[in-house]
Order: sequence, then structure tokens, then C-alpha cells
Amino acid sequence: MRTIAERAGVSLGSVSAIIKDLAAHEYLAGSGNQQELIKTSQLANR
Repeated sequence: MRTIAERAGVSLGSVSAIIKDLAAHEYLAGSGNQQELIKTSQLANR
């Protein structure tokens, strides 16, 4: 998450919150460092 935060120029807390939200809405598959974004067309329309 630290790398994502640094590259996006946002706080680590923001990245953590977004990842938790994506997982809660089942837009992430996998676990740990092996997570993959899924259902991207549905996510884009959200």
C-alpha cells in the first residue's frame, strides 16, 4: 500500500480505506500482496 500511496500522492490511510471499501464490495480477488482488481466495468459505473 505504501507504494500505491507514494505513486498516487495520497496518504497511506486513504489507500487503506479505499482498499477496504473495494474488498467490502467484492472488487478485489486474492489476499495480501496478491490482490487483483475485478469487476472493473461495474466499478467504473459505480
